[in-house]
Amino acid sequence: EATEGVVPKACREIFARLRKGAGDAQVEVTMIEIYNERVKDLLDVATNANPFETSESAGLKVRTHPTAGSYVEGLTPCAVRDYAEVEKLMERGSNARTVAATNMNARSSR
Repeated sequence: EATEGVVPKACREIFARLRKGAGDAQVEVTMIEIYNERVKDLLDVATNANPFETSESAGLKVRTHPTAGSYVEGLTPCAVRDYAEVEKLMERGSNARTVAATNMNARSSR
C-alpha cells in the first residue's frame, strides 16, 4: 500500500468511510484514455472490441455543464460495492489502454 497511487488510496478511503457509516452512497467508477486527441472509454466493452477503430464516432466528447463543470458525454459508469471491484475495473481498463513499443520501453503507454 505504501507504493499505491492517488486513485487506489482515495478509493480505499471512500469505502473505509462508507463502512464506518459516513452515509448511504452509490459509488461509480469510470476510466478514460486520451490518445491522439480522442477520448476513449476504457470500461466500455463495445468500444474496446476493435482497438483499431478509426471512425469519427470512436471518440467521446468532453462537454461543460454551467453548474456541474466538465464531463465526458457517453461515458460508461460502473457501480461498485467495494475496493475489490474497483481493482478489477482498473485492471480491465488498463488492459484496454492503447500501448505501443518505443525504444525506451516495450510496453509504453502512448
